[in-house]
Amino acid sequence: MTAAAIWRAWNEFWFKPGSALPMGLYRIMFGVIILLHLALLAPDLNIWYGPNGVVSAETVKQWPFDVLIDPLMLMPPTEQSLQLFIGIFVLAAISLTLGLFTRFSAALVFIGLTSFHHRDWATINSGDIFMRLAALYLSFSNAGRALSLDRLIEVWTSRELLTGPPPPVTMWVHRLMQVQLSFLYCQAFWTKTVGDVWISGNALYYVTRLEDLRRFSLPPFLNNLIVLKLLTWFTLATEFALWTLIWVKECRYWVLLAGMCLHLGIDLFMNLPLFEYLMVTVYILWVDPKDLVNLMSKIRLFIKSLVKQPLTFTYDGANLTSARKAETVRRLDIFRIVEIVNTSKLDAQSAPLAL
Repeated sequence: MTAAAIWRAWNEFWFKPGSALPMGLYRIMFGVIILLHLALLAPDLNIWYGPNGVVSAETVKQWPFDVLIDPLMLMPPTEQSLQLFIGIFVLAAISLTLGLFTRFSAALVFIGLTSFHHRDWATINSGDIFMRLAALYLSFSNAGRALSLDRLIEVWTSRELLTGPPPPVTMWVHRLMQVQLSFLYCQAFWTKTVGDVWISGNALYYVTRLEDLRRFSLPPFLNNLIVLKLLTWFTLATEFALWTLIWVKECRYWVLLAGMCLHLGIDLFMNLPLFEYLMVTVYILWVDPKDLVNLMSKIRLFIKSLVKQPLTFTYDGANLTSARKAETVRRLDIFRIVEIVNTSKLDAQSAPLAL
């Protein structure tokens, strides 16, 4: 392979246009996770971030960071300031989920997360760091080009009527998030290979005995040493596959399935709020857009079978405003239970032929 071919392959990997659908779906799931994250913080918000919280503003100023992104430090140290900050944060998360001013909303979410993390870094884990990075990536992405209010706004602001699926977009942020996830699993795998605990298969024995993190009582099979060894080696094999075999198309879905089993199993027995869901939602970026469309088609057929009498929306295709209304209905009707009828075409078909 020549240097020119390598350069072309590099550019194609990062910048070849592709579907915006996976990133749009990820944006929605990520926004929901952010809202859940804020809901979990809400009861103890003043304890961790308030003016009389466990970490004072004076202490925060002494954190060993070169740059502090903390708008709370610029606001008066009152509970009202914290409530205003969290209100803006919630609105940004809702806006990101809906795809309204997507990049700006993602930037606000990133600033909000960074502010909380810098305010009390002792309360965060690796999942919080990945959450912050994901918000930063989304602020540069084309996540608002599909399944978003931004697309609906385009229907009404464009000079001509926009129809059909969103056009292909540049994929560099999509690829960057895939690479980021691969690095995460690569680091997780190699750190586990240091020492003998994971290689010997004994790691999950100790992990499942961490009572402070236990969600439910352990089932009997997790008291079996052979089962624990097999699950330990399964974890290692899955994490290895999630940064190697996941790049092989023929293996990808099997690797993703193993990763989902791993994370959902951890979530079932360990109380690590939202961490596993943060990891699993990124898997959507590895799914072929054609498979997503096929899956949605099957869901629509199932929904249609339940709807005995579909709704009907008529519009005049010769009128731009009426056509825009119809396009808005079509995009909001994700299950295709509304029959959209162009009356101008019906009139044209029923008109007598000119002799």
